[in-house]
Amino acid sequence: MTETTFTSGFDSTTQIESRLQQMINQGSLTLMLSIGYRTGLIRVLGEVDAATSEEVAERAGLQTRHVEDWLAVMTTGGILEYDSLFQTYRLPAEQAAVLLQRGRTHAYAASVQWVSLSGKLEDEIVT
Repeated sequence: MTETTFTSGFDSTTQIESRLQQMINQGSLTLMLSIGYRTGLIRVLGEVDAATSEEVAERAGLQTRHVEDWLAVMTTGGILEYDSLFQTYRLPAEQAAVLLQRGRTHAYAASVQWVSLSGKLEDEIVT
């Protein structure tokens, strides 16, 4: 008789915890990308070379405090770049091309909305 061996790819609980934390972080970043797409923040940043948080908020018609929080997450997540001297943010051309469908067949900024939609579906399933 052949013995079955199951493997998970993890050698320790530390590896599992690390992977789960990565999943949480990436999921949160994806949700924030969706928020940026739906509020127009990604579009605004794609239209300017660089802008302060106040300029981004004004162009998007949003409150500066919320925009500052969003910009911080996007910068920490490697989506945006921050110039500490001028206190401006920018969406690099490479990220803009992928997120906003510039010269590409797919706009990933729109696709990330499935995460929030999945959250709504979860509530329907478990209640």
